[in-house]
Amino acid sequence: VARRAEAFLGAGPLDWDAPQSPLLGSRIEAFKPLIERIDPKVIDALLTPGPATAQAAAGDRVSDSAAVADGKAGSRRPPGGDGNGADAPPAEIDLDTFLTYASDEDTIILDTRSADAFARGHLEGAVNLPFSDFTQEKLDKALGDKSRRILIYCNNNFENDAEPVPLKRTELALNIPTFINLYGYGYENIYELQDVLSVADQRIRFVSSI
Repeated sequence: VARRAEAFLGAGPLDWDAPQSPLLGSRIEAFKPLIERIDPKVIDALLTPGPATAQAAAGDRVSDSAAVADGKAGSRRPPGGDGNGADAPPAEIDLDTFLTYASDEDTIILDTRSADAFARGHLEGAVNLPFSDFTQEKLDKALGDKSRRILIYCNNNFENDAEPVPLKRTELALNIPTFINLYGYGYENIYELQDVLSVADQRIRFVSSI
C-alpha cells in the first residue's frame, strides 16, 4: 500500500515523518485504488473465460480425476494465479468427481440459494446457508474447519429451467459470488460442479422438505 501511495503522489520513499513535510514539486498520477478487496481482473477472468482459462480448467479436471482414480482425492486449494489461489476461480469438477468427493464425511455440499428454494428441492445431503446470510459466525457453524472441502452448485448446473432449479442469467448465478465470499472468509478448499445436468439424471437425487 505504501508503494502504491508513493507512486500515486510521485514521492518516496515515504516514512512516518512525511506528513509533517509539504509535498512540493511532485506530479500526482492518475488515481488507482490503494486497496482492493477483490482484483477486478479476477472477476473479468471468471465472467469471460478464454482459451487459456479453458485450457487451465481442463488441466485441473484431469488432475482431479487422476487424484480420484489414485485414491488421493484430498484437500487442495483452488488452482492458478500467484500460487496461493488468491486470484483463481474455484476448481471445476465433473459430476462423478463431485459425487466421489461428496461421499467423504469431511466434505460438505453447500447450497447458498434462499431457504425457500432449498426447501422446494436440493441435492440430497446438501446444507443450506443463503448467500445473503453469510457472516463469519454462521459460516463457521455451518462449515466448521476452514480446511474442509466444500462443494458448490447452483440453478445453472441444471438444464430443465423448471422448479426447483429455474435458470438464472449467467452473470447472476450464485457460484461465482459464493466462491469469492467463501474465499474472503478464509475457506479455500472449494470445488464447483462443472456439468450441466437434467434434474432427472439418475446419478443425483433431489429432495424436498415441503
